[in-house]
Amino acid sequence: MLGQKRALVLFISKTPNYPIYDIDDVVIETRDVTTEDAIYNIKNILHQNKGVYFAIFYPDLVNLNDFRDMWSNEDEDYVYDLDYYCGNELNEEEAVGHALLIYGYNDEEGTDNDYWKVLNSWGTTDKRPNGLLKWEMDMDYGCKYSNYYAFGAGTLEVDFKPDPEAPEKPTISGPSSIKPDKEYTFEFSAVDPQGDDVYIYVQWTIDTPGSGWLGPYKSGEVVQVSHTWTEEKNFVLMARARDPDKNTSIWSSFDVIMPRVKERTMSSLDFLPYHPHLLALLQKIIRMLLQ
Repeated sequence: MLGQKRALVLFISKTPNYPIYDIDDVVIETRDVTTEDAIYNIKNILHQNKGVYFAIFYPDLVNLNDFRDMWSNEDEDYVYDLDYYCGNELNEEEAVGHALLIYGYNDEEGTDNDYWKVLNSWGTTDKRPNGLLKWEMDMDYGCKYSNYYAFGAGTLEVDFKPDPEAPEKPTISGPSSIKPDKEYTFEFSAVDPQGDDVYIYVQWTIDTPGSGWLGPYKSGEVVQVSHTWTEEKNFVLMARARDPDKNTSIWSSFDVIMPRVKERTMSSLDFLPYHPHLLALLQKIIRMLLQ
């Protein structure tokens, strides 16, 4: 019927639900690290299907209004440059902070189009119907105003009450400090409450395919799996388990650190101060050769 209005009714159900039994706030390392490591650390959290809390500390009202103008006047395809704030003077009476949520990214390696996908809490505008914005990924994450950092990142480590039919999250043990291009063996074990066999899935890095479902293994059986990392950076190894009915556990994680070795070529002049008697010996050899 023309002119008839329809009402949209939304129902909220109690099932399914995901009870939470523990929440911890976790700082994501973006300060005092390289830009590459800061980007990797944020991506690592996103690849765990978690959001990233990103804080911006505006040094004064001029800089805050610059962000407001960008939000009001640009559309959602505009890529904002946060490096604009670096190097500005801090006005402690006007300084203010604001937090946003990084929920994804566009990463076309070798291009200038890499950016974070961000949700703001300021609602929507005509140009931002989804309340979203983008900003450049390649930025100075550690810039400061005097002794204050301009940016910071964090996330929430949430442990949900697992499915009672699913195996417990796997235990992981192995070397926590590794070297590139060397094979390392890790041990995994998962217990199923009903004593069913278990399958184990290992995610070695955030940006490569995992091991696939390995098994079946006996409940509680220790499984050894080996892997070789080629890149020189830190990793978070993750694993989960499931039973034959595909009841799946929550993820467990294990930090793998790869200490970076700084190579330095020592010239002959650098070498001398560490060997004070060598200079006299060289002088003696030169005199003998001249004679």
